[in-house]
Amino acid sequence: MDEPTWVRLKSLKLNPTRYERVSGTDVEVAFSPFDVPTAARSYRDPHSRFVIEFKYLSEGEPREEAREGDITVLTGKTSHRLYSLVIDASALHESNSITLLRTRLKEAIDKTAVSQPSTLRSGNYQAAKEVIESNDGAELLRKAVA
Repeated sequence: MDEPTWVRLKSLKLNPTRYERVSGTDVEVAFSPFDVPTAARSYRDPHSRFVIEFKYLSEGEPREEAREGDITVLTGKTSHRLYSLVIDASALHESNSITLLRTRLKEAIDKTAVSQPSTLRSGNYQAAKEVIESNDGAELLRKAVA
């Protein structure tokens, strides 16, 4: 099996700056670049599950696993960044379109975001959902429904 290749993501689209009013002053803010994925890839693992992985500027922390129905979500133990979405083979048969698969993945991301101890990583989960919605996301998901 070929090694899956990473698709570089356009960080400016995933992390646009915005203005917020802080103590009466308009301030330009953005999420930490360490919380925004720089690349993503997808592949089928040896158990016929479909895996989407996100890559960040820093890597290597231990992962925590949570189930959201037939989707396993792997997040960083300390950072709570979203590292992987693993979809059971049975779910792939039920989600036979990219549109349906996108919906199910975004729901799993939303449930994971709500279960986190802090909203500090909300930008990370929003960026992951934007990847799923993007043209790059369609290319990643095409392998699942093929």
